[in-house]
Amino acid sequence: MRRRYLDALMLHQEREFFIAGLWAITGFNQRSIEAHKLSRGETNYSFGRKISFFLHHILCFSTVPLKLMCFVGLIIATLSAIVAIWVILRHLFGNLAEGWTSIVVAICFFGGLNLFGLGILGLYLGKVFSEVKQRPNAIYRQVYDRS
Repeated sequence: MRRRYLDALMLHQEREFFIAGLWAITGFNQRSIEAHKLSRGETNYSFGRKISFFLHHILCFSTVPLKLMCFVGLIIATLSAIVAIWVILRHLFGNLAEGWTSIVVAICFFGGLNLFGLGILGLYLGKVFSEVKQRPNAIYRQVYDRS
């Protein structure tokens, strides 16, 4: 790494960081260097620890799971509202099993609304989390001075 790149990387003052993500958002021209391992031994990371790292990295750099939760909640609520209309029409015109359909539709509808609401709250907290990290808005490679 060159000094300018390292200085730009050090502008990110995070405690919980994902270094590969920081490398990507810092920018600059990057090239990979192939390294050959001397040992071919097994990894010391268990499956649980790999999952833990995966979740940590997703939470540090992405709000996609929160957006997905909002989207799924909205779809569940919409589908259950459509089914509720279907249940009402079937009830008005006869031949509908009594009791269970209205309960299931109500549970799905309010569950979908609950998931949607939690997703909105999560997105808000994700924005707050992003602001608390105080990542630089822009990283300047070089500043030219007239003097």
